[in-house]
Amino acid sequence: MSLFDAALDPRLLPAGLVLVGLLVWETVQPYISQYSRDRPGWKHRSRHAAWNLGVGIVNSVMIALLFVWMWQTSTQWATSAGFGLLNLWEIPTAVRLFAAVILLDFWTYWWHRMNHRLPWLWRFHRFHHADQTMDVTT
Repeated sequence: MSLFDAALDPRLLPAGLVLVGLLVWETVQPYISQYSRDRPGWKHRSRHAAWNLGVGIVNSVMIALLFVWMWQTSTQWATSAGFGLLNLWEIPTAVRLFAAVILLDFWTYWWHRMNHRLPWLWRFHRFHHADQTMDVTT
C-alpha cells in the first residue's frame, strides 16, 4: 500500500470527523487555554489549526517513510529468526497482543521521559511543548 493510498483509507474518516467535532466543541466551549480568556476568531483558530495539522502531516509522512519500514523489517526478521520476548514462548494470539501493547506502552513512556532529560532529544521534543494556545490540534 502506498502512502497516498494509506492517506485515503476510509477507516481514517471517523478520526477526521472526531477531530473536526473536537475543534468545533473547543471553539464553542473552551476548557483551558488562552481561548478561555480571549476567544480569538476563526481566522486565528484556522491559522493555528493549519500550522499544527501541517506539522502533523509532515511528521506522519516522515514516520511512515522511515520508521514504519524499519518496524516492519525488524518485525519480519524477529519473527523468522525467533528473536524477541514474545517469540520465546508459544502463547495465544490474544495474550501476545496484550503483552505487545503493554510493552509498547512501557517503551513509549520511557522514550518520552528520555526526550525530556537528554538535551539532544529535547531540542526536537520541545516543539511539542511550545504551543501557547493548546487545543485538540496540539
